[in-house]
Amino acid sequence: MFETIRWDGDAVTLIDQRNLPTREDYLSCNSAESVADAIRDMVVRGAPAIGVTAALGIALGLKQSQLTDIASLRVRMQSLADLMGATRPTAVNLFWAIERMKARFEVLASNGLNGLLEGMESEAVAIHAEDIEINRKMGVHGAALISDGSKVLTHCNAGALATAGFGTALGVVRAAVESGNLEKGRSLVNQVRTRAMNSPRADASPNYVIDTYNSAWTDAATARKAVRHERRIELGMEGKRLFDIRRWGETVSTLNAFIANEGRTIPSFQARAFSVQSKHAALPIPLNAIDQSAGALSQNPGH
Repeated sequence: MFETIRWDGDAVTLIDQRNLPTREDYLSCNSAESVADAIRDMVVRGAPAIGVTAALGIALGLKQSQLTDIASLRVRMQSLADLMGATRPTAVNLFWAIERMKARFEVLASNGLNGLLEGMESEAVAIHAEDIEINRKMGVHGAALISDGSKVLTHCNAGALATAGFGTALGVVRAAVESGNLEKGRSLVNQVRTRAMNSPRADASPNYVIDTYNSAWTDAATARKAVRHERRIELGMEGKRLFDIRRWGETVSTLNAFIANEGRTIPSFQARAFSVQSKHAALPIPLNAIDQSAGALSQNPGH
């Protein structure tokens, strides 16, 4: 099994996800504070991993406290819970793990100091082991639902597909740009890019170079282009870009440019190529739905 988190007794060792996939580095955190820093700085990503790491960080902080009375340990427990809770305030598993560690502390404390620190360490280790076992069982059950030869696509994003249609992180940027607050939009894009460890320059697309960090967005077209480029990065490798280009009204131009490019490089693709029309961007609306809408609906273009 690929090991992403390890409890070493006096430290928590984490795979540094910031350097993947080019390097496989591990970071050893020898204090609760350094564990919190690792969560905050995106060394650890993924809600289950964040929760496990926080639990181990709490156990480490208690173990290193050298406190010898219940009252002082309770204060330290709360300070550790606050420390971990402030790292990634949107991670549900983080707070689940914190609350579980706090509840376990009270159960153990009711029986006195003896065995309290050992019990807290055991609880954190159990959370780690349970996560592995839960995922293993989920894999076994899921495998029964997937036939031989199937292709599996996994994805996670904070964009429109993860919500009812607008998005979360970049949704805020889009709102700023569309309301005319271009510099606020640029500032927010920079925050998203920095948080995701992306480079300052978004120049992966042909004929598109914009320095989001230092160049002011002086017109809405430039700003909108930058935001849409970020969406391409956000949905990279997910095969979901069609939703964006359809919403932006760019389906015909984008897909026809793709077909023309593929036709130049792949002869078999050229033989099957066709021209995308506006009607291909959306399915036709059933006529009975249009009739019953009292004029609120009109047929999609091209149908």
